[in-house]
Amino acid sequence: MQDPEFLSGSQHTAVVKLAVNPASLSCSIELYLSVDGVTKAVTSGEVNFLSTGVQQSILIPITSPLVQAAYGVYLVILVNDQVFGIYKAAENAVIGAADIRLVSLAATQEIHLGEPITIYIEAENFGTIGGVRTFDVGVVAGIVGIQIISLAVTPQVILGESVFIDIGVQNFGDTAGSKTFDVYVN
Repeated sequence: MQDPEFLSGSQHTAVVKLAVNPASLSCSIELYLSVDGVTKAVTSGEVNFLSTGVQQSILIPITSPLVQAAYGVYLVILVNDQVFGIYKAAENAVIGAADIRLVSLAATQEIHLGEPITIYIEAENFGTIGGVRTFDVGVVAGIVGIQIISLAVTPQVILGESVFIDIGVQNFGDTAGSKTFDVYVN
């Protein structure tokens, strides 16, 4: 089975199902990720709970590390402040990063009064994992009336694939003829 991949710096909630007997014991659980099994790259901190004597689900929030690597996933369970068990998951958590860049952009377009046009921008993911990137898009026209009327973005960019971003622009000004403007994307 392939190790699961996560985006660096992303937030997750692990669900650990366990039973501690008898009921009403003071317990805590910590989840941490480590490359070497000793140094904690990230930790959930202790999540306290009271045992029920039957199986229960414990929710453990954690943020993935920023450094790309394969991390061992460890659980430390304490009962009445005594170590009850230390467990290592069978799978590692692989942390990757999306690197979504523009690969083509029509930088200058001509627009006629009252006519909408569509500008196509291509973005590609050069990273190690799928991800999302928000682009800041605008127009610099030098005249009043040029406005973005629609912006369609495919939010998920799969590793090694390209997406096209469509920008609808229209001249709502009162100047006849065509105007040239620049598109910027950050």
